Amino acid sequence: ECTNIFSKGGGEALARDQGVPFLGCVPIDPSLVALIEGSTPAPPAAAADASTADARRIRFCDAFAESAVAPLFAEMASAVRRSCERRDAQAGSVEDATAASWQHHVRVRNSTSTTLTISMFDDHNALVLSSILAPHPSRGLVFSLDLSNHNAELLATYRDADSPTFSTSQGSTDLLPNGNVLVGYGDHPTVREFSADGSEVLMAMTFGRDYVADSFRVYRRQWAASPRATRPKVVASSEEGLGWVSWNGDSMTRTWQVWVNEAAAANVSRAGFETNFTLPTGAAEVQVFALGADGAVLGNSTVVAVGA
Repeated sequence: ECTNIFSKGGGEALARDQGVPFLGCVPIDPSLVALIEGSTPAPPAAAADASTADARRIRFCDAFAESAVAPLFAEMASAVRRSCERRDAQAGSVEDATAASWQHHVRVRNSTSTTLTISMFDDHNALVLSSILAPHPSRGLVFSLDLSNHNAELLATYRDADSPTFSTSQGSTDLLPNGNVLVGYGDHPTVREFSADGSEVLMAMTFGRDYVADSFRVYRRQWAASPRATRPKVVASSEEGLGWVSWNGDSMTRTWQVWVNEAAAANVSRAGFETNFTLPTGAAEVQVFALGADGAVLGNSTVVAVGA
């Protein structure tokens, strides 16, 4: 008796849609299970010439090659390869947009009564298995759709030919106001900015600890913020005759108003993430106020003692 504790049939339907073998009901050779779970000693030659881990790998590979399931898996792998080859032959070159698979972030960029311009991200790898057996570089795409004649024209492709990325999920293609195109690669923590025609990679970056992170969408926008939960930080040194002020996350400050010994001493234009200013002689305490473009106070530091 067989009891299905989860719903049944979804994997088979997906396999049919993708034109690949269904692997969910592959019989397992009992000898293979025994090999995996058992502790048969390694052959003397393997034990003498390899580490314990290497010996296990040699033992497993040798036994698997002789097991009843080996020909079955070999045939399935060949079938997947043939399927990928047929798909590529029908689709044409890798630049042919009809070979797209697993598209994301489809957006209308321009429209008339008879045409649409759309952008999308194309993982270009329908399944993890196909990304291994027949990998295709993931890319951003822009199309023009002729609604009257039901034709599609590929206008631009955005992929890095020198350093291709192979995604199997998620991703985005964002057309920037300056005409450039920002592409995020979903399950690969990579972001690239391309020129408008896709011929140049203008910026490339990775993110995430140990290169482990996903991005459903990536965006590039002008940052505008004035923090409410934090205050500007200031330190000062009498020995150097300088003070330094910064406000993490703030982009609205235009001028720092410096107070020394409870009196306004100077206005200093903001200079990037950290701004320095000159301390007058005899400065014992210092405080700074962040001023916006209109001169309004956005925030202030605490009063701090001038250090040595």
